[in-house]
Amino acid sequence: NPDLKWETTRQLDIGIDIGLFDDRLNFVYDYYYKKTEDLLLAVPVPLSTGFSELVQNFGELENKGMEFGIAADIIQNSDMNWNLMFNIAGNRNKILKLAAPFNVYNRDIYRYEEGISMYSFYFHEQTGVDPATGAPIWTDVDGDGTFNPNVDRKIVGDANPDFFGGITNNVNYKAFDLSIFFQYSYGNDQLNWNRFFQEHGGTRNTGYLSSQLDRWQQPGDQTMVPRMTSANYAGNLRPSRFVEDGSYMRLKNATIGYTIPIEFLNKLGAGISRARIYVTGQNLLTFTNYSGLDPEVTATASTALTRGIEFYTMPQARSIIGGIDISF
Repeated sequence: NPDLKWETTRQLDIGIDIGLFDDRLNFVYDYYYKKTEDLLLAVPVPLSTGFSELVQNFGELENKGMEFGIAADIIQNSDMNWNLMFNIAGNRNKILKLAAPFNVYNRDIYRYEEGISMYSFYFHEQTGVDPATGAPIWTDVDGDGTFNPNVDRKIVGDANPDFFGGITNNVNYKAFDLSIFFQYSYGNDQLNWNRFFQEHGGTRNTGYLSSQLDRWQQPGDQTMVPRMTSANYAGNLRPSRFVEDGSYMRLKNATIGYTIPIEFLNKLGAGISRARIYVTGQNLLTFTNYSGLDPEVTATASTALTRGIEFYTMPQARSIIGGIDISF
């Protein structure tokens, strides 16, 4: 296609660095605005052309956000050093121009259209379960008085966090050293797609999650899991209850070490100039309300237009590693 050209990106970055008290306390703030135009997209064309779509430069996308960081040397003396680092960042994403809305992934659960963010979840909004009948309560999106699964779908959230960041503590006390790193994310939605296939009311042979035990069973029950009848778990329904709050705080890494005194090494007479014993733990603790295995993982598919979905995805392992570093 001779009309195709490169995508174009314009970006503005503004930053400020402040160091105080002989640089023992440092602040960093950055703001950016990034706009991409002439996106290469498959644009629908009349079928009379013999094709259903044609790759064209047609699309615009913007990203804007900020990052703020603090680094502080809290204690500095001959016996002890304590350094603290904290950062927080946030990005706002918006689709500015598309030829036509489109859906992606299994059962078209991601929606792309003008005015919304990438990685937006496109579901039937379930607001509850009728305590009298056990039937799910759906939002009538078009307001015609009747719920129609083919048209009454809406954006119920997206996988983009409101903000995210990390906290690092590095402490040295005489021969001991300790490093602790926490990572966090807040405001991101996570799709527990496992629940769709294992909270199915008996309509599939994929087994059950324990959440099926929370189903409606008798009048007066208050729950979000409807009664076990195929009408409530039909394949064309995509209930929004599977889109959960994926916010989390995780102890990502912790290391404790001990450097063996040089006097002891000299007595060994092995020519060792330095030796340090350490133990490192990864993914030790996670604090979250997400009901799945791991709020941080994302199942990947044949498209990069997905994020924030757990679909029989292997969670990150908790591991503890020990060792000794020796220098001659």
